[in-house]
Amino acid sequence: MASSLLMWLKPFMRTIQRTFHLLGLVLSTIETYQGDQIAMACVTEEMFRKTNTNREFSDGFVEEIKEMRGLEVACLLVKWDHRSTR
Repeated sequence: MASSLLMWLKPFMRTIQRTFHLLGLVLSTIETYQGDQIAMACVTEEMFRKTNTNREFSDGFVEEIKEMRGLEVACLLVKWDHRSTR
């Protein structure tokens, strides 16, 4: 019974691991402005490739950035290729 539960959980654990890996990469890009009231981070296509993820995995990351003490504005830039950022 326990082994079947672990088999069922494995895909979820891999997803969580990839999400946290991506989050770590994104958090390492944070830059703050205006006395740490504004924070900006970036996620790139290369980060998605490196962590075997996609844009859906970054949903909610801006909320994590907003948790920084004293922050008024948080922004997550998604860079798709060398020509576009959203």
